[in-house]
Amino acid sequence: MKPLLLLAVPVLISGLATFDRPDAVRPIEVPEETDAERIDRKVRELLNLIGAESLMQDSTEQMADAFREIPGLPEGFLDKFLEMVDYQELLDLTIPIYVENLDEATIDATIAFAKTEHAKKLYAAQPAIVQESTAIGMQWGQELAARVLAELDD
Repeated sequence: MKPLLLLAVPVLISGLATFDRPDAVRPIEVPEETDAERIDRKVRELLNLIGAESLMQDSTEQMADAFREIPGLPEGFLDKFLEMVDYQELLDLTIPIYVENLDEATIDATIAFAKTEHAKKLYAAQPAIVQESTAIGMQWGQELAARVLAELDD
C-alpha cells in the first residue's frame, strides 16, 4: 500500500503545480446554442405555457368521437389509433409553424404574457371556449345549409 501512496503523491503535486498556470487549465467547452435551437426552445416553452398538449388531447378526443360515427371502421382501429397517438411527435410537427409565422420578439412577448395570471385564466378557459364555439359553429353551419337548401327549392 505504501508504494502506491508514494506514486500518488508526485501525481497530486504535479497536478497542483499546474493549477495556477492558465494555459494548463482549460474550461469545459459547452457548445453555444444556435439561433434555431434557441427559437425552438422558446417555442417549446410557449407551447408548454399555453397548454398545447392538453389542447391536443382534447382535439384527439373529438377526433375519436368523429371516428366512432364512421360506419364500417375496422374493428380495433380506434383503440389502435389512440394507442399510437404521440403528442410529442405532434408538437415537433407544430413547432416549425410557429417559427415560420412568428419572429423571436413576438415569441418572447407571448411567453411573457403567458406567464401572467390573466393568461393562465385564458388558457384554463380555452378548452371550454373551443368546445362551445365548435358546437355553435356546427349548429350555425347546419342552419345555414338548411336556409340555402330552402332558397334553392323556391
